[in-house]
Order: sequence, then C-alpha cells, then structure tokens
Amino acid sequence: MNTKTKTTSYIVHSIAAAVLVLTAQVTLAGSATWLSSQQDPAWENANNWTADGPPNGASDIATFARSSQTHVNITTSEEVSSIMFTSDSPSFNFSILGGELSISGTGINDNNSVLQTFLAGNGGQIIFNNTATAGHAAIINGGGFMSTVSGQSIFNDSSTAEAATLVAYGGDYGYTSGGITFNGTSTGGTARVKVFRGFPSNAPNGYLNIGGHQSGVSIGSIDGDGDVFLGRNTLTVGTNDTQANTDIGLRK
Repeated sequence: MNTKTKTTSYIVHSIAAAVLVLTAQVTLAGSATWLSSQQDPAWENANNWTADGPPNGASDIATFARSSQTHVNITTSEEVSSIMFTSDSPSFNFSILGGELSISGTGINDNNSVLQTFLAGNGGQIIFNNTATAGHAAIINGGGFMSTVSGQSIFNDSSTAEAATLVAYGGDYGYTSGGITFNGTSTGGTARVKVFRGFPSNAPNGYLNIGGHQSGVSIGSIDGDGDVFLGRNTLTVGTNDTQANTDIGLRK
C-alpha cells in the first residue's frame, strides 16, 4: 500500500514537472532575430531566424539587424509585441500580401535614421493594437502593383501613428483601394497621411476613415485627392506644420 502511494506521488510530481518545463519552453519561445543570411524572404520560414523564430506571439519581439535579405514577405497571420531595428540595420521592405501583421505591444522601434517600409496589398492588413506605435515608418496600402485587392492599415485601442507616413492608393480599373482607419482612442500624432484617387474616375479612391473613432483624430498633414470618412468626428490637421496641396473629398 505504501509502495503504491509513493509510486503514485512520483508519477504526479513527474507530470507536474513536465508541465512546468513545457510551460517554460512556451513562454520563452518566440522572440528572434532575422539572420544576416537567409534562405528566402518568408517571415514564416523558421530557418530565416535565430532559435525560437519565427516570432508569432503577443509578447514576441522581432529584431532586424545587418542582413543580406532586406525584403520580408508575410502571407499568413503574424503577431508580435514589437519590431525592433538595431542602430546598424539597413532599410527593410515588408510586404504583407494576403496576410496580417498585428503589432500589439510597443510597436515599431527604429533605432537608426534609415527608412523602414511596410506594404499592405492583396487583402493584407497591418494592425496596431493596445498602445503600439508606427514610429517613423512608411506604411503603404494598395496601389496598382499590389494586385486586385488592396490592403489596409488599422489603428485600434490607444495605438498611435506617431511620426509615420501613411499612404492609401486608389484602385486601378475598379480594383479595391487602399485604406487607413483609426478606431477606439487611437491617435494620429504628427503622421503625414496621403490618400489618392483611383484610376479611371469610376475606380474606388484611397481613403482615411475615422468614422469608428470615439471622438476625433489629429494628424500632422494630409495630401492627395482621395476620400476622408469622418462619421460624426472631427479631423484636425497641422500638427507637423506641413502645408500640402489637396483635393480631398470629405464624407460623413
């Protein structure tokens, strides 16, 4: 009887220990650095990252330093806390084509002076959640080169566009246009926003939409001839003291 009791206790403690080890592994896995030399441009390919990559979790950090492969493709759903660029990293181009990149922590952290560019197309989305920031990145949505279904940038919760450049191209020959949306209590910071008309005239226009925001949005400047959907909100422009020639179509 005593032997059975001891054996049972040993098994239970062993299982508990195994669960603790597994939990530790799951907790630590995820954050990784893009290698200096990769197999291909796919974010999803673990061989392109240091151990525990690719990053895909709300607490994961994706780090980019010196690399021979500066074009990164995302075709599935990926989530990170932040994307960090080291002081010696080159300019990277991220293409979110049909996939989704959610940034739910600190956001895009540029520790250098070079431009980082994110392109959303083919139905792709770049989503900023919680208090994530777009930093100083260029975020481009749609355009004729982005296939028949264009992309979107979405700012939720208390995220911010900070000092980013946000671009939404109009559709080509009826194809879907690119869009920029602010929801919740998100802020526009000093971001430069550009929205462009589609081609030809019956094609959908690129747009900025603040209709789902809780109050109103302030941005640095706005350029182009696309559409702005206000809903019941007010758009305040000029926080970066940049003057621009515009032919914006304001919509309720």
